[in-house]
Amino acid sequence: MSGKRSLQRDPNTKIVILGAGIVGCNIADKLTELGMKDVTVLEKGPLFHTGGSSSHAPGLCFLTNGTQSFARLGLHTARKFESLNQEGEPPCYLKVGGIEVATSAARWQELKRKLNYARSYGIPGAQLLEPAQVAEKIPFVDTTNILGGYYVPEDGLTKAVRVCEVLGQRAMERGARFLGDAEIIEIIKKDGVVKGVVTTQGHFEADIVVSAGGIWGPKIAKMAGVPIPLQPLEHQLVFLKPHKELKAFKKAAFETMEPILRHQDARLYFKQLWDTYVIGSYQHRAIPIKAEDIKSNAEALKSKLPMKQPSVHAFTPEDFVDRAFVDARQLLPKLQDCEIDWGINGMFSFTQDGMSIFGESSQLKGFWSAEAVWVTHSGGAGDAVAEWIALGRPPYDLREHHIERFEKHGFSPDYIRRRGSQNFREIYDILHPSQPLLEPRPLRITPFYQHQKDLGAFFLEVSGWERPHWYESNQHLDSAHAPARDNWSARFWSPIIAAEHKVAREKVALFDMTTLKKVEVAGPNAVKLLDKLTTGKMNMRTGNISYTLMLDESGGIKSDITVARLGAELFQLGLNNNVDIAYLKEHAAKIGNVYVQDITSAYSCLGIWGPKAREVVQSLSEDDWSNEGHGFFKVKESFIESVPVRHAPFLCR
Repeated sequence: MSGKRSLQRDPNTKIVILGAGIVGCNIADKLTELGMKDVTVLEKGPLFHTGGSSSHAPGLCFLTNGTQSFARLGLHTARKFESLNQEGEPPCYLKVGGIEVATSAARWQELKRKLNYARSYGIPGAQLLEPAQVAEKIPFVDTTNILGGYYVPEDGLTKAVRVCEVLGQRAMERGARFLGDAEIIEIIKKDGVVKGVVTTQGHFEADIVVSAGGIWGPKIAKMAGVPIPLQPLEHQLVFLKPHKELKAFKKAAFETMEPILRHQDARLYFKQLWDTYVIGSYQHRAIPIKAEDIKSNAEALKSKLPMKQPSVHAFTPEDFVDRAFVDARQLLPKLQDCEIDWGINGMFSFTQDGMSIFGESSQLKGFWSAEAVWVTHSGGAGDAVAEWIALGRPPYDLREHHIERFEKHGFSPDYIRRRGSQNFREIYDILHPSQPLLEPRPLRITPFYQHQKDLGAFFLEVSGWERPHWYESNQHLDSAHAPARDNWSARFWSPIIAAEHKVAREKVALFDMTTLKKVEVAGPNAVKLLDKLTTGKMNMRTGNISYTLMLDESGGIKSDITVARLGAELFQLGLNNNVDIAYLKEHAAKIGNVYVQDITSAYSCLGIWGPKAREVVQSLSEDDWSNEGHGFFKVKESFIESVPVRHAPFLCR
C-alpha cells in the first residue's frame, strides 16, 4: 500500500497505541515496518486474548461492500492475513470462500448488484451460483427456497487472536513494546497537544496517541476530551452441538472446510466449525451498551459465562430460539438434529452512518482514532492509519471515515444510541443508496421548511438537514420526458424531478441552498492560506468569485470549492463538508493571523436559476440586475424589497 513514499515524520516520534486488539496490532506492525522506532502498545487486558471484540469475533470476512473504501480495506485485510500463514503453525486466515444466498427476488437482484461492486472494486473471482451449485459447496443447504447464491473465493475466516499474536510478535521483533494489564487512567495533554498516557502500569510519554480501543473507544476519547460517536451493541453468536454427518470434519486439517455462509433475508450467518455449526444472528432487538458500563477483566473472570471476558454478556435465548433458530433450520434442515450447546451476546462497535472513524482530531493535536473497525477490514484499516501517521496521508480515499465528518448533533448520546441501534437493525437489509435513517427527525430545518411542507416536499436528510427533493404540488408540470425507471432506480425519486428540472432549464426555479457549507476566512494571512491550499489565484479583486480546487499536501484533490473575496482580508467559501473545514483550520493554525469560521447556520440561502432568473430578481429590486449591472462570478450587496442580500453566483455551490 505504501509504494515508494518516504517517512514524513521523525522516526523517533513517540507513538502510543491504546488497544492490542486486531486493529492496534496491525497499526503497530505497519508502523514498525515503515521505520517508526518508538512504538508502544498498551492493553487493559492480557496479551493477546485481550477480552475485547477481537477475542470473541467469529471472524467471517465477506469482502464485497457497496462502499469502495470498505471493499478495498477488506481485500487488503484478507491478503495480508493469508500471507501470515506458516506451514506447521496455526493459520491466521482460511480462504474458504463465502456464499450469500437469496430467498427473495429483491435479494437476488441485490446479489447481482454485489457482483458488479466486486468487478468495479477489484475483488477477483466473484460469481453467481445456481441453487444446485450452492448445495455442492455447502451440502447442508436446502435449495428448495433459494433462488441462487453469490460466491467470492477470496472470502474467508480470520482467526483474530492468532493474527494479534503473529503481528504483535513481528512488531516486537522490530522494536515495539507491548504491555498487557495496563488500563488507561488519564491522557495527558497541554495547550491542545497530547503529551502522554497514565496507566495502572505507569506513565508513558507520547507525541502521538492512537485510540484503537474498540468498544472502549468512547471511554478513551472522553479522557482525551475528543468525543468519538461510537455505540457498542450486543450481537448473538450460537454454538451448536456436534452433528453426526460432520464427524469426518473433526479430524480435518482446519476447523472450517466449507465456505462461510450468509442468509441475509433472515439476518443470519453460518460457519462450519469442526463437526458442528456456529450461527450469528442480527434478528434480535438492538441492545446498546455504554462503554463506561462494560465490566473489567477481573469482574468478567468471576462470571459463569462460557467466555469470561468483558465484551461478552449472557446469551438471551428468547431472542434466538423462536425465530432465528427456526429460520436457520429452514435453510439448513439437518440442523434439526442439533441443539444449542452454548451461546453469547458479544459486543461490537456501530456508528451513526455505518463507517469507521479514522484520523487525527482537530481538538487535540496528536490524538488519532482507529475506531469502529470490524475484523473484515482490520488489516487494511490498521495499515492505512499507520501510513497516514508515518507517511502523511493514507493510501486510499478515507474521507467518508474521517473523524471530523460529524455534525454537532451527532455527538448527542441519544443520537448516537438511536442511530447506532438502527444501523444494527438494518445491517442485513437491502438499503438503497439514497435511503435515509428515519429517526430522530427532523433535527435541522431551514427557515423555508414549513412552506416546503405545505407544497408537498419529499424530504431526504443530509447532515441532519431536511432537504426537499421534489414537490408534490408540481405534479401538474409536464414530466412526459422523464426516462422510465425500474422499481429500484425509482425509489426516493419521482418524475416530478424531471419536470422541475425542465422548468429550471427553460424558465426559472427557486432552490433552497441553506444547508450547503458556508465558511468565512479572515485575517491578514487569508490570501496566503487560500493560495497555499487551492489551485486558484486568491489575490483577486474584492467582489470577485473563483471556482477552484482545494488540494492535499501531495497535490491530490480534496474538494471543489467556491471562494468569494468580500474584502481585503475577508473571504466567504462554499465547501462540501466538515472535513473541508477541519483541513482549513489545521493549516490556518500553522500559518497564523487567519481564522476560519463555519457560518452555515447563520445565513439562509436561495438559488434562483434559469433563463428568467434575472427578470425575477429585477422585479423585486431597484438595483440593476442585467448582465452589465451584475456580471458573472461577481458579488453584489443589495436588497430584495426590504431584505438585505448578498448575491454571489455559485457561492453556495
